[in-house]
Amino acid sequence: MKKIYKEIILGVAVVLLGLFAWYFLRYVFYVGGLTAGCWILGGILFILFGIALCLAMLLIKNKAILFSSIGLTLVLFFIFFHNEPFYYLIVLILLFLAFMAATRKIKKEEEIQANLDYWRIWKRGLPIFITTLILLISVVYYFSPGLISKRDARISVSDEIIDSVLKPLEDKISVGIINASKNTVYNLIDKQLNNLVEPFRYLIPLGLAVGLFLSLKLVSLFYVPIVIMLSWLAIKILIKLKFVKSKKIQKEVESVSL
Repeated sequence: MKKIYKEIILGVAVVLLGLFAWYFLRYVFYVGGLTAGCWILGGILFILFGIALCLAMLLIKNKAILFSSIGLTLVLFFIFFHNEPFYYLIVLILLFLAFMAATRKIKKEEEIQANLDYWRIWKRGLPIFITTLILLISVVYYFSPGLISKRDARISVSDEIIDSVLKPLEDKISVGIINASKNTVYNLIDKQLNNLVEPFRYLIPLGLAVGLFLSLKLVSLFYVPIVIMLSWLAIKILIKLKFVKSKKIQKEVESVSL
């Protein structure tokens, strides 16, 4: 099989897995109700997407094929998310630039190595792309219907909590008075609490989106090594299948000495 056909196959794999990844995000933030099996399949999907990206950044030498594949993947994002195109476009541009930077670092690391160390090669670039991808996911969450509804949601304190606060007062105040004025107390606390929170209500969705970003960033500490390990395994399998060639070449290395 010609090299260009192999590069096209890898590019198509990136596009298809990216498309499925966007679909899964749409389901998470707009539909919900995922079962444990769906979450497992979603995790596997993003791992496969990461593997395809690693292989593409390392093996596709044709820049037109490489950047067209990621470009088409990002354009397909708008099939599922188009409620805030301006903000999405900004983050997608950042994601494309992150892909370019990651690819450059990976290829540069490959060029200077005498014996390929895949961990060092992919570790140089993959975290940059993943961090920006997490930013995109967080922005999608910020503009999702579930989070938008929280911006206007009223905050309420349960009757049990109010009762626990008033309980110590029963010895000092007539129980009958407290019981008679319970509804008034509930309404007063609810009103004052919402008045207190009102100036900062817009920060609630932002805080939740930042929390998601930090949580996913923590998950990426495990995700990146898993993807790199499986990408290395994929390379070995592809070499056995003769889809990828492994060969020794002479490299000129600059040195300095006294």
